[in-house]
Amino acid sequence: MMSRKLSEEKMERAELAREVRVFAGLSQRAAGKVVHRTEKAWARWERGEIVFDDAMLELFCLKCGIRMDGDRLKRAKPVRMFP
Repeated sequence: MMSRKLSEEKMERAELAREVRVFAGLSQRAAGKVVHRTEKAWARWERGEIVFDDAMLELFCLKCGIRMDGDRLKRAKPVRMFP
């Protein structure tokens, strides 16, 4: 029972990863570069094979100017991480 719950959570996060990437208008390669990961790693995240932590998703959203408002994605001012 516990593994089913973990699997469901993994797939929800995978769907969210794809949703924010598409919302940002980026390819998997470009999305990976935003958070210093490879295209392959991003693709695996979207398939639910690996799980990035909340900080990775938050970093991606901040850098791409995406704000999560409950279940909705909204445009926000992108945060410039380094000068």
